[in-house]
Amino acid sequence: MAKVLIFAGTTEGGDLAAYLAGAGVQVHVCVASEYGRTSVPVRPGIEVSARPLSTPEMAVLMREYTLVIDATHPYAQEIKRHVAEVCAQTGAEYVRLSRSSAAGAADVITVPTVEAAVDYLKNTAGPVLVTTGSKELAAFAALPGYQERVFARVLSLPDVVAQCAAAGFQGKNLFAMQGPFCEELDYGLLVQTGARYLVTKDSGVPGGFPAKLAAAQRAGAQVVLIGRPAEPAGGRDYEATVAYLADRLRLPAPAVAPRALALVGTGIGPGTGLTAAAAEAVRNADMVCGAARMLQVPEAAGKPTLPEYQAAKILAYLVVHPEVRRAAVLVSGDVGFYSAAKALEEQAVAAGFRVTAHCGISSVQYLCARAGVPWQDVRLVSAHGRPANVVAEIRTHARTFVLLDGAQGVKDLCTALTAYGLADVQLTVGCDLGYPEERILTGRTAELAAHECGQLCAALIMNP
Repeated sequence: MAKVLIFAGTTEGGDLAAYLAGAGVQVHVCVASEYGRTSVPVRPGIEVSARPLSTPEMAVLMREYTLVIDATHPYAQEIKRHVAEVCAQTGAEYVRLSRSSAAGAADVITVPTVEAAVDYLKNTAGPVLVTTGSKELAAFAALPGYQERVFARVLSLPDVVAQCAAAGFQGKNLFAMQGPFCEELDYGLLVQTGARYLVTKDSGVPGGFPAKLAAAQRAGAQVVLIGRPAEPAGGRDYEATVAYLADRLRLPAPAVAPRALALVGTGIGPGTGLTAAAAEAVRNADMVCGAARMLQVPEAAGKPTLPEYQAAKILAYLVVHPEVRRAAVLVSGDVGFYSAAKALEEQAVAAGFRVTAHCGISSVQYLCARAGVPWQDVRLVSAHGRPANVVAEIRTHARTFVLLDGAQGVKDLCTALTAYGLADVQLTVGCDLGYPEERILTGRTAELAAHECGQLCAALIMNP
């Protein structure tokens, strides 16, 4: 029977142990405490050591389990070095499971150590929320007025709370709870404490780091990031580690959930907002794609982004980046109304993605609401980047909605209506709908022909 030794304490370590045990491998998992044991599933084939091991104890295990997986936390420098050294001494194979970084936001201040973060904060004012854990919390006692200024979130263990209290962190300034946390909880804590600074580590997607970034941006808090230590050479992410072990031990490949792609209608401009379901899809995404102006939605803050709106280019990128398991693509207006979503959906399904669509407020809904006209009886036409016999539609329908090619599209429409004897029909033109510069103009064809319109235009034409 194959045997594997895992040094864990992370969600990936527990997941890997479950996969190997389910494939018939004998697994021994080493964690540093009884609390760490909670990250390891209880099932046949998994044995757990829940305490720090000495070098001789590690060596004994490595003579029996000659394939060693280091799935410890990215910031656990000492144990990473210790495991690698004992592997080298005993001849055991060392495999590092590295957690991919989720950092990279431009508005983050990165410092090398906790002490450097404290030095930076000494020259600032305002409440600080620290989420780096209890072991290094005492360093923040060097900040003037720290007992009032510093709020800390730590694990919900009695000895951890006692340790924090001994360092002067207690009462309303101490939050004891187990993560990872969603964006709303992070945001709530930042608002509750009035924090102007959030001190954190790059715990990656499994540790909830993107949610912290998004919450801090919403709350107006500056992120102070403790940079990651250098990783051992040759590290693999979780999927690559599983693939390597499956090949190395001749195991069946684990069932992999299909990659997910959410098509999200952002509505008309930044003022209309996302639906609750659409916002959740963006928050849960590993990457958000779309035109640059759409990537400004608050839900995309702090996330990796791809500023691209062409379906073929978005899918081409995702195909060669399999690490993006959940992508959200933002499209203007509604996904079902002359949107790029349809082409992307067809290509994504063919590539094996599980596609979901989330509606937004379309330009026809928005403009008809502004004009006080029910849109169930309106003829819908698009002359935006496509040929359309708009005059014929207006001649034969009492109400016609037309998507236009910007200001020039409005002028061309008025010119055509005049040429074909429809100069007296009434138009309501919406310019840059939903944006601060939004304008809605109403009048006869001749009146509107002289107006300068915006870049994003649509018209509602009444021809009773």
